[in-house]
Amino acid sequence: MTPYTIEAIFIYSMVAVFIGTLFAYLYKEVKKGGDEE
Repeated sequence: MTPYTIEAIFIYSMVAVFIGTLFAYLYKEVKKGGDEE
């Protein structure tokens, strides 16, 4: 593996975590606003 590959994997993992957090936040907001329990 070249340093570029390691860097790319690191960037992809960071993006994946960011997107995952964003979707979790949006989903929670939709659930909270959609149906009050």
